[in-house]
Amino acid sequence: MLWDSSVPKFQYPPLRSEDRKFRVIKIQPSKAGSIPSLRERLHIEIIEASVDDVNTFDALSYTWGTGAPDRQVLIDTPQGQRELRITESLEHALRTLSRRSRVLDRPIFVDQICINQDDNHEKGGQVRLMGDIYANCAQVIIWLGKQTRDSSRYFAFTAELCADRGIMRRVMGPNVGHFPQVFNAVMDPTIEVSSDVQRRDRDDLLDLIARHGPRYPVRGVADLLGRPWFNRLWTIQEICLAPAVVLACGDSGLLRLDDFRAGILFYTIWNTHWLRTSGASVSKAEARLRSGIFDLNKSFVRVFQERKAIHLSTTERRSLYDLVLKYNVNDEGVKVGAGMGEDRVYGLLGLARDDEIKGEAVAGMEVGDVASTYTRFASSALRHGLGVLAFSQFPKEFKPKPGYRDLPSWVPDWSTSQLRTPHGYSNLSTPAFSAGGESHGQHITVDISRGTLSIEGIVVDRIARVGTRSIQSDGESSVENADYASVRHFFGEIHEYVQLAAETGGPYAPDTSDDISCTDLAIRLLDGGLTTKQFPATFDTANPQETLRRMYTQVSKYGQRLIDAETGTRAYGSISRIIEAVGIVPWYWVPTSDVDLVRLCATSPITAARNWIEGFICTIIDIIGVCLALVTVQTVAHWIRFRRRFFTKVDFAHAGREATYARIGIDADFMSGEEWELYSSNLLKNAGRKLFVADGGYVGLGPSHMERDDVVVVLLGSTVPLILRPCVESTVEGRAQSEARRSGERVCDAAWWYVGEAYCDGVMEGEALGGSAAESVVNFQIF
Repeated sequence: MLWDSSVPKFQYPPLRSEDRKFRVIKIQPSKAGSIPSLRERLHIEIIEASVDDVNTFDALSYTWGTGAPDRQVLIDTPQGQRELRITESLEHALRTLSRRSRVLDRPIFVDQICINQDDNHEKGGQVRLMGDIYANCAQVIIWLGKQTRDSSRYFAFTAELCADRGIMRRVMGPNVGHFPQVFNAVMDPTIEVSSDVQRRDRDDLLDLIARHGPRYPVRGVADLLGRPWFNRLWTIQEICLAPAVVLACGDSGLLRLDDFRAGILFYTIWNTHWLRTSGASVSKAEARLRSGIFDLNKSFVRVFQERKAIHLSTTERRSLYDLVLKYNVNDEGVKVGAGMGEDRVYGLLGLARDDEIKGEAVAGMEVGDVASTYTRFASSALRHGLGVLAFSQFPKEFKPKPGYRDLPSWVPDWSTSQLRTPHGYSNLSTPAFSAGGESHGQHITVDISRGTLSIEGIVVDRIARVGTRSIQSDGESSVENADYASVRHFFGEIHEYVQLAAETGGPYAPDTSDDISCTDLAIRLLDGGLTTKQFPATFDTANPQETLRRMYTQVSKYGQRLIDAETGTRAYGSISRIIEAVGIVPWYWVPTSDVDLVRLCATSPITAARNWIEGFICTIIDIIGVCLALVTVQTVAHWIRFRRRFFTKVDFAHAGREATYARIGIDADFMSGEEWELYSSNLLKNAGRKLFVADGGYVGLGPSHMERDDVVVVLLGSTVPLILRPCVESTVEGRAQSEARRSGERVCDAAWWYVGEAYCDGVMEGEALGGSAAESVVNFQIF
């Protein structure tokens, strides 16, 4: 696009965020430029405003796009016209919205223009005000991008649907309390409703389905929900805080947020009713499209629920720490997107309540320095609990920009694409253990500039050996996707390491005097003790430990069957393997002695030739048969893997599965219950972790990247033990040795790296703090 290069660049005047000032823009009527262009240039006026001037301005919520700011906008100033560069997506939004008189009624806050993007100090001040800006505007306009034929159909259809006697607005508004009963009655005609109001809603919804359902723009809703706006972190507070929200998509018109939601809700009603009543078949592509809409809708549901909690709930808002966990820790699904690393914290400030964590994070804001942002936030969170350390998971994806330092090992990288709930937690906010007891007011010091954490704890033991096996999965957080063959292999290494720990002769070696003790220890090591901890409190079982032992046996048997099946499949990987597996060598492969061969050729050359031809024909026939068998076996094996990977939610042959389980001695009902679900999910949560044995006989689980001579420690106030690594050569003694010597010297070096959280059997409930533990407390400097 051409622009007038003679126009000087716009210089932002100073803005005092301390006075709660910010900028808004006013779109001016288009003017022709001195150089002909394909379109008239965009003219705006920038106005200074106050956050406290409620409902005097609108705000624009949009995505910047991936392109560089290369579109020119002309700014009218007292000194004349000045130019500013913006992204293509914003230019298209402003041009389209400027044609609507409603938008021109009030000035608009547009962050890309209203904030000096080259001034990090100003950006930091404006980020502090962002929550108030969106909360005090008259409305937020959500720009979803350019319209398509499908998106235009959805906007038009939804406007018509919501105007049709207000049925959807009624069931979502005053009658929402009994909507679940009405929904069930719509899906199942045999269900009776209890009142005339419910009966009216049911009949009206059925009528709405009959008249509008067949015309529902399925591709239109998929088009819109798949747009980047629905998976951006900043947009969460922009839509949640505003008093009113409208959506725009090209020239399709404006749609209220409640109407947009009504269109999606109607899809759920209509599609579910259609599935239950229609006998028509659909193509695989259509089935994937319809199913995919529910996955796409998760992002919108997440945003709407947050907005509802803010505007309708009487409870206090969440803390910044809880919000950072909620929107940055994703055990499954697509993680919320963010353009810059610091957005992972600052993009949630407006949603958080005013507390110490938020105050400290805001006070030290350094926009552009992601390492400093994450370190400062972790430092503030540590003063309220050590649980934040468990989210420092590896591998980290953070890469510092030139001129900035790296992220300390103990600081969580919130930008990592797949942060998980910590291994020692029942859920995102509930720890299962209390290895470090109470913090006892310990002194925690963080040097932000150096990135060091100074904290007190106890050395448990030094790792002497690290395992090679681990539980595997296909990468999906689904119980059905656990690789039970790897679980069975892991069983074998558990028993090996338990025996190894018992043979150390250390004071903390496990008791392996009977099979029950060994089995119970193996159960704890298999999933980091989670199921053993959760089972009695979750299920009303007369003997929970016996049930766990039965599960352990079932998993072992199931895994062994998978190993045997895989071994059989591999036997058909080549002709030589098939022959080796069958154990029968064809007669024509048995070599004849040279003397017999010469005699046969001399005395009966016809017989020799006949034998050679017969052997050749048998060879060809057998090779063809083997190839067919090979293709068949490999095809079935690949299909089984494919079905397990992509169709885990579909039960293809329940009866056949029960028969299969019965043949191999597995209880199908037992494996489909809630107890099995909990046990299997805990196994999957510990996928990738490895076993370790320590000098004193401790045995446990740790991260896959731990090494020999790493040290197991318990920090005061921590929920689980941690693995630390000396930065330089260390003289650390394990707890067993230090207690034996009692030399009085310090047992800790000054410099450590954080490796990860651990399960160490025998110290998960504060046992390391007992006895003379107070004398063993040392200070750790973690970098």
